[in-house]
Amino acid sequence: MTGRSGNRALDLVLYGATGLVGTLTARYLASTGSAMSIGLAGRSEPALTRLRDGLGSPARNWTILRAHSGDPQSLREMAASARLVVSAAGPYADTGLPVVSACVAVGTEYVDIAGETLFIRDSAHQFHDEAASKNLRIVHSCGFDSLPSDLSVYLLHRRAAQDGTGSLVETNHLLFGQMGNVSAGTIASAIQMLRRCGAHSSDRRDLLDAYTLTPDRPSEPDLGEQPDWLCRAGRAVAPEVSHVQTTAFALAIPNSRIVRRSNALQNWAYGRNLRYTESVALTGSRVSALIARLLYLVIRFGFGVSSRTIHRWPNRLVDVLPAIASVARRRYSGSYRVETYATTSENIRYRAIFEQDGDPGSHATSVLLAESALAMLESGSDESRVCGVLTPAVAIGQVLPERLSRAGLTLRTQRLSPEHTAAAGSPEP
Repeated sequence: MTGRSGNRALDLVLYGATGLVGTLTARYLASTGSAMSIGLAGRSEPALTRLRDGLGSPARNWTILRAHSGDPQSLREMAASARLVVSAAGPYADTGLPVVSACVAVGTEYVDIAGETLFIRDSAHQFHDEAASKNLRIVHSCGFDSLPSDLSVYLLHRRAAQDGTGSLVETNHLLFGQMGNVSAGTIASAIQMLRRCGAHSSDRRDLLDAYTLTPDRPSEPDLGEQPDWLCRAGRAVAPEVSHVQTTAFALAIPNSRIVRRSNALQNWAYGRNLRYTESVALTGSRVSALIARLLYLVIRFGFGVSSRTIHRWPNRLVDVLPAIASVARRRYSGSYRVETYATTSENIRYRAIFEQDGDPGSHATSVLLAESALAMLESGSDESRVCGVLTPAVAIGQVLPERLSRAGLTLRTQRLSPEHTAAAGSPEP
């Protein structure tokens, strides 16, 4: 059985539709006015019906499907009804693999917003070969983590290839201006992953391995230390950001692993010597260096302690963290800007800019997920495509940038002045 069956009743089904991101994704899909046939899936038919009825006339004919991760038959029936399953149901460590398994079994493609490195590792180990043999794309990380990172590096690679200026070498991603909330789902996903790291040293080792998501780990080059968390002056990244101080970015682990998987899945098209880092840029404050150092220490040592001990903490203490986020006052406004600086093997410098309005953890992610799903359907007839457990850049990098631009995002690449190439800075202790 192969994907893209012409006999499927639905173009796509949104699983986990009544959750925060699921609801926002449903609203966005309804707002497009598309004539696609869409299904809403989840545990509660009444809740799904209320959601559909609240979306107005564009959604009045949408199908309601009851499906639950603890009921494999319901997942198979859901997957068999559509060309594409869009999953907004996390934490994926709890719910993800049964859904992926159902999709691969019946020949349905799949996309999600998972930023859980260990879940993606398990998905790739279990399903990559079978999905590839069935001409299916299983695509993870199509939300704020890790699509802006993945697509920015892909666009830099494509620009350098068009200019004939060599492969990417030093590549540094900076996040500016993130505003919004940390969702209960994000916290729950992080806790689940930390618990696995504490209980199983092999999981912690894999999580900290820069190449844990690459399909052929022994073939990866030894480029020395590639720290996930950095604290350094902006001038160590590029002269254009000499006015900022950079610090550790909590999502550097999942994002960087996805970027490196993209490179490996394309036969290291970005470059065998690609070195990639992610940081947050702090601006406009005389005490930014002090704040940067404090954030760096909190993230680095907080991860070090929790990843070894959280599985021993009382459940009541751990479980209250997502609960607090779920009852906190939501702020849906916000924006972020990503600037990714790359130097090529011929010493030519580029910058990619990826900018989006909306809270990264909710509205912005729902737009990224919906547009990724639509790009999957748009590119479904390409018989030369790569298949298996993929990244956004590899699966839909050819069509997604144009879709995102039409949706109001800013995506562009620039060739920078050659006078100065910033030396890579070292992490502060």
